[in-house]
Amino acid sequence: MDKVVMSIDAGGTKTKAALIDLDCNIVYEKVGGPGSPAVLQEEQAMKNIKDLIEKVIVEAEGKWEIIYIQMGISALSAVEDKSFYERLLTKKYGIKVSIENDAYMALYSIIQDKYDEGIVVLAGTGSAICGKNKENVCLLNGGWGHLLTEDGSSYRVVIDLIVRMIEDYEADLPMCPLGDKLLESLDIKDVTRIRVFVYDSTKTEISKFAQLISEEASKGDIDAINILKKAGTDLANRVIKLSRKLGLGKDGKPFGIGYRGSFVRKASYVKDTLEEHLKNNGISFDIIEGYTDPVYGGYYIAKSKNVF
Repeated sequence: MDKVVMSIDAGGTKTKAALIDLDCNIVYEKVGGPGSPAVLQEEQAMKNIKDLIEKVIVEAEGKWEIIYIQMGISALSAVEDKSFYERLLTKKYGIKVSIENDAYMALYSIIQDKYDEGIVVLAGTGSAICGKNKENVCLLNGGWGHLLTEDGSSYRVVIDLIVRMIEDYEADLPMCPLGDKLLESLDIKDVTRIRVFVYDSTKTEISKFAQLISEEASKGDIDAINILKKAGTDLANRVIKLSRKLGLGKDGKPFGIGYRGSFVRKASYVKDTLEEHLKNNGISFDIIEGYTDPVYGGYYIAKSKNVF
């Protein structure tokens, strides 16, 4: 039987499991329920992951030999003791199980085995920066959740606009055209009603209006442009902090940077501003183009640990 690594990408809407052979080909994959403890209670999130693992193990029987299970879990910091689950599952399945934050999975899906050090910028509804140096030290910057620090995310840019609208209102200044566009989209006539939208909406529902800001920026709206440029600068500053903390590029060679998340990859001005800010601060980097499913990160993490 061919040997395979099982890679688990557990997120807030679904959990994906893939069996990946030693030549980095997905030979089997299956999707299960949410596995993020930020969305479900820890016990239920882990149960969804375990149920999926067991289904894949049944499918693999007689076809592939699973030599390692690498899990990447969104909001892993909400799990009190990941080592408890690593020991429990390793004993249960008789296969070594390792658990990391899903940001590490995304990072390794980008740098693969081509870069000794690198950073992934994760910016969609939320945001975080994850990096690794040549000593295999991995660190996360951000990812604390939208109530704390998720600057550079689609959620944050919408809130930035709303804060600007409130400040203008309280200063008896006319509403900016971008603010008028948002009120029109929400079918709200009075800015004082914006609080109802914010407090009655989910993070995802609020984040959707980042598309409006991006569209208006593309038409030349200066407020929209400035909001998106601020997002790019905020992300760049996090990259700079993390790169210095990890000592990336200290040999003078550029390190790899890749992107995950629709906001940073698609919104106007964000990426360009980020990269320009890095260059202006003397950061030497290579942009890793293209998109690789984060589930491949489990394969490359296993490879970096000399599992095969």
